[in-house]
Amino acid sequence: MKHTSTGLEFIGARMRSAREASGYSQVKCAALLDVSERSYKSYELGKREPSLRTAVDFSERLQVDLSWLILGEETVPTNNLIDLSEEIAAALFEQVSAGAFTPKKFGRIARYVLEQTIAKGTDPQTEVKEVLSIFQDEAEE
Repeated sequence: MKHTSTGLEFIGARMRSAREASGYSQVKCAALLDVSERSYKSYELGKREPSLRTAVDFSERLQVDLSWLILGEETVPTNNLIDLSEEIAAALFEQVSAGAFTPKKFGRIARYVLEQTIAKGTDPQTEVKEVLSIFQDEAEE
């Protein structure tokens, strides 16, 4: 049986990770969420699914993203996306000679770099260099 990141054991593992990062004990988290210690422990062990209200309370009180808690997906705040887009455009502009790509291809490359930067957590400069090295290799062949 294939386990997805939304399985109870994964939600429980993320709850544990967030709790430990905050420095809270299981007892403290149970109190914050107004659930019994036994219930809270069973969430972390993946034996019981927290209610939606409990998950929302958990994400608010421990300041973690609800999508991450439930689905394991990290989201990037809008401000960060705008900053990343600006950095990517600047990095591409610095590295690419005028007219090297059509506007559409330039846009696709920028989109790919943004996706990779978010997925890998790398900086845009590194991703731009990697992508452009592929085009250089193709041109040399």
